[in-house]
Amino acid sequence: MPDRKEKSSWLSRLLPRRGNVLEVKLGYNPNSSSIGADLTPIVLFSGFLALVVPSLILYLKTRTPKGAGEPVGGSSSSSSG
Repeated sequence: MPDRKEKSSWLSRLLPRRGNVLEVKLGYNPNSSSIGADLTPIVLFSGFLALVVPSLILYLKTRTPKGAGEPVGGSSSSSSG
């Protein structure tokens, strides 16, 4: 590919000289607004909770055998007597 100095078309003379990309940073700039810095941990924590809470409920439901525990309400045989 020819150098920019060797290229002498009318379009290259009209366009301003362009710089090179030195570094690419992925992510966000927390200095641009405070909501960007505050919102990211909130979103990550809520995503974590969205996975953990249903898993914990499923674990607790499967751990307890069906029909175990005390019946709700009083039985009539123990109250008479």
